[in-house]
Amino acid sequence: MPKRPNPWGDYAPQLKTHVGQKEVNLGVCKEQNMKAVYEHTQKMLFDGARKCTGAVDFTVAVTDVPMDHQHDDHLLTGQMHLDRYLQVHAGANGVTNGTNGVTNGANGVTNGANGVTNGANGVTNGANGHSHGLNGHSHGLNGHSLGLNGHSLGLNGHSLGLNGHGVANGGANGHSHLNGHHKAMPGKGSLSPTSCQVCSRPIRALYRCSFCDKAMCSSCQRQCSNCYGEFCLLCSVANYDSRDETAYCLSCST
Repeated sequence: MPKRPNPWGDYAPQLKTHVGQKEVNLGVCKEQNMKAVYEHTQKMLFDGARKCTGAVDFTVAVTDVPMDHQHDDHLLTGQMHLDRYLQVHAGANGVTNGTNGVTNGANGVTNGANGVTNGANGVTNGANGHSHGLNGHSHGLNGHSLGLNGHSLGLNGHSLGLNGHGVANGGANGHSHLNGHHKAMPGKGSLSPTSCQVCSRPIRALYRCSFCDKAMCSSCQRQCSNCYGEFCLLCSVANYDSRDETAYCLSCST
């Protein structure tokens, strides 16, 4: 009988594929062979768990080990140790010290009561301090008289009010005018009166973001092309649809 003709020609690459048991188990006989492998693996796991549970006896193993530190004459004052049954015990001196510790604990409770009394005095003083805080706060408001956002200037702003720096010609954004000069006031959480809260660079002229109210420098300032508000880099989005770069605030960008 003649051989079959090669349909790919004489110089076509010929590949040889080795088919082993693994390929058979994962191929044509996968459903039958892998089920047997799974059952055999599960049986081995269950048998190993039964052997580990029934073969270990901790009591006998600990009892056979000599422990010299179990004797009371080798223990220090208050030293804890384990007995042959893995129970925690203390020496006789330790029990006595424990009783003294309870007595000291009672004294501690008495001292705690005194602490509560002192705490009550502290609360009274705190109430007085709070009263002073209210007076100082209202004095700060009278000293500032800043308009809309003047109340949110924080501790630095109130201190300036007490010292008389934030005098009565405040604008709507918390800016005060001293002797005809425009001076920006530091806001809540500012790093310093002359530092930008976006890039942290020292700068003299500070501006306020209309969205997050952070102090920013001129380099971090962006003007919205829609509402023409002043925003920082974090509260503005750059747009490159046109030839020039345009900025939009978070409200106008959506």
